[in-house]
Amino acid sequence: MSGVYKLLIIFILFVPQIAFTLDAKLVISGDQNINDKWYRTLSANIPKIKTLNRVVKKQYFQILLLFKEYKTDNEKIVNIKYDLNVEKPNGGKYLEQKGLEAINQKIDDSDLVQLCNEKLKVCFESEDKPGIYKIHVTVYDLNSNEIVTEQGQIELIEFENQRYFEDDESFSDWLTYYYSKPSPEKAIDAYLYYSKSKINEHETAFVPIFSFFLEVFNNNNFLIPHLVDLYNAQNLKTRIYIIYLLRYLDYDSSDFFNTLKGNDKKVYENILTERFPLPDDEITNAAHLDLQWGRFFASGKIKPIRRIISALDFYQYRDSAENSKNSKKTEIDLKNAYKGAIFDAALWSLESNCKQHPLVGQYCEYILANDNLTDSVKAWLGLVLSKAYPDKFQMMHQGPGSWTLKSLE
Repeated sequence: MSGVYKLLIIFILFVPQIAFTLDAKLVISGDQNINDKWYRTLSANIPKIKTLNRVVKKQYFQILLLFKEYKTDNEKIVNIKYDLNVEKPNGGKYLEQKGLEAINQKIDDSDLVQLCNEKLKVCFESEDKPGIYKIHVTVYDLNSNEIVTEQGQIELIEFENQRYFEDDESFSDWLTYYYSKPSPEKAIDAYLYYSKSKINEHETAFVPIFSFFLEVFNNNNFLIPHLVDLYNAQNLKTRIYIIYLLRYLDYDSSDFFNTLKGNDKKVYENILTERFPLPDDEITNAAHLDLQWGRFFASGKIKPIRRIISALDFYQYRDSAENSKNSKKTEIDLKNAYKGAIFDAALWSLESNCKQHPLVGQYCEYILANDNLTDSVKAWLGLVLSKAYPDKFQMMHQGPGSWTLKSLE
């Protein structure tokens, strides 16, 4: 063996090896719909997670773990578990969970950040004392036998209704971007502000805004008793808005309704005879699209976007509104004209919101790539993306009546 070859062997043996240590990050979030944002967007789009450091009693929050530098076995399986302990402000044990599943699945691209599978959704109860609750996590990578620890904390405070909104601009900004940075503690003041503002005088805005508040209060039931506490101090118009909201929430407000008297009781009885559109109603008019947009802005869920995209199936009626001007305007003509108008509204609103809200575009990309859509709906959705992101996508003509979306990246 030559001297040069011996030196090469020695050099290889003694060069320090790069060791990748499991990297775990503890995140406390109030975003109750992180699953859609994480799993229903393409892997290149890592969502921002709104963190949380304070909560009130009955307010749910999630304890999440993010992972990098994890070890895969020969079959690319990642196997990570974790233990969790929540410590009371006085140092006693509040919550303990062992052997929770963080990841146990095949992962082809080990460079991707992974979110834990088993997420704890927690809320503090009425008897829990305010203060700082410390969170301790011990993570076990069963492939590498590594053990890492992480710590965090959450402060439990008493609920205090505050004034957050003094003008339409701040209210509209909060509503429009709520899905990306949820702040339910502002919802009561927002609803009271809306009930008193001139915004509620615009009839076309009522369905999306009211749908928004229904979603927010349904996702944060801890707000409802505090809203009821403010009821008697409001003027008649605002009290009507509160009754209307409570009537449609997925929450038992019968005790409150039984206390109503006089005009307030009559208002409630009249509201009982009305029907507000439901999320799963068939889309038959533009108000149903508005409802879905309201639900999306309040939650960031993918389901409302799917419902809006389904209206692109009315593409065959897109000229019906124009044609109805010269028709006999039969019942069928009018129905077709409505469908054409719904198609136009869905197409325009999807393009507009893709431009303004990246998550809408990311959901549209995911749905186009993964959902079972008709070729026509795929083409129209592709058109939406190509117009919203002309530097990223281009529609390509494949033949008579056939188009496909091409990525320019």
